[in-house]
Amino acid sequence: MFVACLFDTNYFARFVAFVISIALIMRMHMLQATPTTPIMLF
Repeated sequence: MFVACLFDTNYFARFVAFVISIALIMRMHMLQATPTTPIMLF
């Protein structure tokens, strides 16, 4: 059970880092277009 929990937390941390990186990239791209769209992402 400890290995499964460790695998779940590792997968969750990797998923969170993936989502944050995509959100930052989209925010940097949308910031050049309109300043109000990055607020809707979060």
